[in-house]
Amino acid sequence: MRATDELRHDHATLRGKLAQLEEWLPFLKAAPFTLLNVTRTLTRRLHTHTEREEQLLLALRERLRGKESSIADSFPAEHQDQRQTLRLLLELLANGHDAPADQVEADATHLIESLREHMANEEAVLFPLADRVFGVVEEVCHERSVAAHR
Repeated sequence: MRATDELRHDHATLRGKLAQLEEWLPFLKAAPFTLLNVTRTLTRRLHTHTEREEQLLLALRERLRGKESSIADSFPAEHQDQRQTLRLLLELLANGHDAPADQVEADATHLIESLREHMANEEAVLFPLADRVFGVVEEVCHERSVAAHR
């Protein structure tokens, strides 16, 4: 099993959640709490995924310690932006029928587009690098264990 197989599976799941968000967005005024629930589910899945991904990024930085390690540096900042956008979107949606439709649509659209672009970038750049460096999941776990005992 490649080091990124679980993360790739997460991406497929997240793309499904983004499609649901996109599907329900036009119904904000009629079903704001459905949109809120879809966004909460997306938030939970993204949180779990991001934690796993950041563990991989840390292990990758530890292993590379050089030129290629800079590739992994932009992803945590993007994760933070996604978390912030989700927080704002959840706050807006918590207002139910009073949620400002233009702002909800703008934030949701930004989130959908940025997450899709982010995942595509990870799959094109980060995941191949991680697979080349680590190969299989067991090596990532071993690497973290060795680093912890230094």
